Amino acid sequence: KDEIEHAWLWCDRLIAGWRLQGEAPKPYAAGSWGPLASIALITRDGKSWYGDF
Repeated sequence: KDEIEHAWLWCDRLIAGWRLQGEAPKPYAAGSWGPLASIALITRDGKSWYGDF
């Protein structure tokens, strides 16, 4: 039970942080590489994902 409560506390803090910043999780299709915003996130530091998109 403690693990579940701590996991929800962790999630609740993420959600609260998004709300403070006016952000929300980016939607994406199941089985995809994720939202297009994830590509921008990693490329802004000169990095890239390993593999094809």
